[in-house]
Amino acid sequence: MRHEVVTAGTGAALENAPGKPVYGKTENAEYDNNPAHTHSWFVGWQGDVAFAVFVEGGGSSTWSAVPIAERFLRALPR
Repeated sequence: MRHEVVTAGTGAALENAPGKPVYGKTENAEYDNNPAHTHSWFVGWQGDVAFAVFVEGGGSSTWSAVPIAERFLRALPR
Protein backbone atom coordinates (compact mmCIF):
# COMPACT_ATOMS: atom_id res chain seq x y z
CA MET A 1 0.00 0.00 0.00
CA ARG A 2 1.28 3.36 -0.88
CA HIS A 3 1.03 6.96 0.12
CA GLU A 4 1.50 7.89 -3.57
CA VAL A 5 -2.03 6.63 -4.32
CA VAL A 6 -3.22 9.46 -2.07
CA THR A 7 -0.74 12.16 -3.06
CA ALA A 8 -0.86 11.72 -6.83
CA GLY A 9 -3.23 8.93 -7.74
CA THR A 10 -6.77 7.64 -7.61
CA GLY A 11 -7.10 8.38 -3.89
CA ALA A 12 -6.06 12.04 -4.17
CA ALA A 13 -9.28 13.22 -2.50
CA LEU A 14 -7.86 11.82 0.75
CA GLU A 15 -4.68 13.91 0.72
CA ASN A 16 -6.29 16.71 2.73
CA ALA A 17 -8.07 14.48 5.24
CA PRO A 18 -7.44 15.74 8.77
CA GLY A 19 -4.91 13.88 10.87
CA LYS A 20 -1.88 11.85 9.91
CA PRO A 21 -1.06 10.95 6.28
CA VAL A 22 -3.34 8.41 4.63
CA TYR A 23 -1.92 5.33 2.89
CA GLY A 24 -3.94 2.94 0.77
CA LYS A 25 -4.93 1.31 -2.47
CA THR A 26 -7.93 1.70 -4.76
CA GLU A 27 -9.20 -1.00 -7.07
CA ASN A 28 -12.11 -1.94 -9.29
CA ALA A 29 -13.10 -5.59 -9.66
CA GLU A 30 -15.09 -6.74 -12.67
CA TYR A 31 -17.86 -9.29 -12.23
CA ASP A 32 -20.06 -11.33 -14.59
CA ASN A 33 -17.66 -10.99 -17.55
CA ASN A 34 -18.87 -7.48 -18.39
CA PRO A 35 -16.14 -4.82 -18.06
CA ALA A 36 -18.81 -2.18 -17.42
CA HIS A 37 -19.87 -4.01 -14.23
CA THR A 38 -17.41 -3.35 -11.45
CA HIS A 39 -17.27 -3.31 -7.69
CA SER A 40 -15.00 -0.67 -6.21
CA TRP A 41 -12.95 -0.51 -3.06
CA PHE A 42 -10.38 1.41 -1.09
CA VAL A 43 -8.35 -0.17 1.68
CA GLY A 44 -5.94 1.84 3.77
CA TRP A 45 -4.83 3.25 7.07
CA GLN A 46 -4.20 6.54 8.83
CA GLY A 47 -2.05 6.39 11.92
CA ASP A 48 -3.36 3.47 13.99
CA VAL A 49 -6.73 3.24 12.19
CA ALA A 50 -7.10 0.68 9.40
CA PHE A 51 -10.21 0.69 7.23
CA ALA A 52 -11.74 -0.78 4.08
CA VAL A 53 -14.56 0.50 1.90
CA PHE A 54 -16.31 -1.83 -0.57
CA VAL A 55 -19.05 -0.58 -2.88
CA GLU A 56 -21.01 -3.33 -4.63
CA GLY A 57 -21.54 -2.29 -8.24
CA GLY A 58 -19.73 0.95 -7.43
CA GLY A 59 -18.03 1.50 -10.75
CA SER A 60 -14.95 3.68 -10.36
CA SER A 61 -13.36 3.64 -6.92
CA THR A 62 -12.39 7.30 -7.39
CA TRP A 63 -16.06 8.25 -7.60
CA SER A 64 -17.54 5.84 -5.05
CA ALA A 65 -15.21 4.19 -2.51
CA VAL A 66 -12.76 7.08 -2.04
CA PRO A 67 -15.43 9.68 -1.14
CA ILE A 68 -16.88 7.28 1.43
CA ALA A 69 -13.41 6.78 2.92
CA GLU A 70 -12.99 10.55 3.06
CA ARG A 71 -16.27 10.99 4.95
CA PHE A 72 -15.21 8.25 7.37
CA LEU A 73 -11.82 9.88 8.05
CA ARG A 74 -13.37 13.34 8.53
CA ALA A 75 -15.82 11.88 11.06
CA LEU A 76 -13.12 10.34 13.28
CA PRO A 77 -12.72 12.04 16.64
CA ARG A 78 -9.48 14.01 16.85
